Amino acid sequence: MKTSVVLLLLTVADAFLASPRPATRSIAFAKKRGFGSDKFTEPKVKTPAKLEKERAAAAYEDMKQAGVPEYRVFVAPRGTTDWAPVGTVTVPRSESVSQSIFGNELALKSAAIQAYPGLGEELDYGYALAVFPDDPVRPASREDSARSTNPILSFVKDLTNPLAT
Repeated sequence: MKTSVVLLLLTVADAFLASPRPATRSIAFAKKRGFGSDKFTEPKVKTPAKLEKERAAAAYEDMKQAGVPEYRVFVAPRGTTDWAPVGTVTVPRSESVSQSIFGNELALKSAAIQAYPGLGEELDYGYALAVFPDDPVRPASREDSARSTNPILSFVKDLTNPLAT
């Protein structure tokens, strides 16, 4: 009688123990279920716009780390001073901020219209140093951006700039 009770207890206890078989087959089989391909193991293809955005972000961070001044860029409907922030740019001292703003006007305009749909098509641009957030916004002018492309004037400006050492 005692041996049959012990055998009964061993068989019942064996039902509660983990099986010694490895579970790798069931895990591999579980991954193969479903429709389509496994989109989590395949690398994603980056679009040209995403690659350009990553390149621009890396260039911006490199310039910022090198100590190039950082400016906040603002937009306002033409003729008003209701400035709305659009982003930041780093501008080398050999270039004017207006030149950088109007050189990237299409991208700034599309970002501004996307962020603030009620702005309209005619925009004024402005900037302020990012280090001093309380500084007033200075309007960017097209004349300054056109004037700074003259190589002789930029050379003289660099000679007389006390910060360009």
